[in-house]
Amino acid sequence: MSVVTDGRQVLAQELSPTQQILRSAARQRFTLLVRFFVYVALCVHACFIAIFWTIGVDSLAWINVGSVMIYMIAIWLGKRGQLDLAFFLCAAEILVHAAIATLVLGWASGFHYYISVIALFSFFHPSRRLVFKLLGAVTMFVLYVSLFGVSRGIANPAISTALLTFFERVNLFTFFLINVLLGFVYTRAVEDVELQLRSVNRHLDYLARTDTLTGLLNRRSMHEMLERALLRVDARNPFAVILGDIDDFKRINDQYGHHCGDLVLKEMAQLLRISVRAQDQIARWGGEEFLIFLPDTDREDAMIVAERVRKALEGHVCLCGDLRLSVTMSFGVSDHRLGDGLERTVMVADRALYAGKAQGKNCVVAAVS
Repeated sequence: MSVVTDGRQVLAQELSPTQQILRSAARQRFTLLVRFFVYVALCVHACFIAIFWTIGVDSLAWINVGSVMIYMIAIWLGKRGQLDLAFFLCAAEILVHAAIATLVLGWASGFHYYISVIALFSFFHPSRRLVFKLLGAVTMFVLYVSLFGVSRGIANPAISTALLTFFERVNLFTFFLINVLLGFVYTRAVEDVELQLRSVNRHLDYLARTDTLTGLLNRRSMHEMLERALLRVDARNPFAVILGDIDDFKRINDQYGHHCGDLVLKEMAQLLRISVRAQDQIARWGGEEFLIFLPDTDREDAMIVAERVRKALEGHVCLCGDLRLSVTMSFGVSDHRLGDGLERTVMVADRALYAGKAQGKNCVVAAVS
């Protein structure tokens, strides 16, 4: 049995979260701009109908009736998700209307301003390659210059100079207003995208620093934190580490399954989190091991913290279905010595931990000075 997968779904799966947001935002931005422009253009053409009928230019009035119908169709297409077709329909209407109005009333009427809107909108399209957008802009420029050459000598005797000036000012104002409003809508859309990207980046940063199962820091994040602590460590700024390991965790996994094992890991992580001090940091170091970083702490204070954590875990029962699991942990404590590297500090804690395992588990062992 074969499965047919939509190509767009496959592409979406291959894109990173940031790329997906940018692609989706570009489409949403274009949708917003087109819908906004369609409603503005609909209102403008409705006004032109009244103006042209009032001054007795019935041909242009009827053309604007057709324009209104075209924009109503564009609204219908947009609601059906056929935004590209609505866009090209609007672009064709703008070009034809601007050309006819300019040829009837002359270049001085200012209807030619709207042709540049097509070139502007083409750059907002999310799916067209840049070369096609540039080609579209060049085409609009050629048509614009051609229209100027054809219409510059046209003077409609039925239209007074004052009326031409009125049209020119109205069209210039409308053209300016459209550009300002488009810029406003575009800016707001870009700001929304920036907020989404910041949110995604924060989430990605969280995922990069966090262990997925337990929600604790991962080994990489803890290592970076320890490196920063190493830069400022001195006699007045000591730090210590506690390395903990769940006792008999392999038996829990083998006997009760990985589901119970994962549950134990999550509960131990939660208990560790609430048992340490506010300034302490915890990471899942690997498997069933946890590393606790204790800033501004010497070995004696670290032993006190480790013992408090051990007692809190010792009295806890993990529930896995009908099972009640009493789980303990063993801990090795090491304070960082000046001149030692991080690897040695952690290695010393690891040796102390396994000395505790050899002593019977569920205990705290400090590294030997």
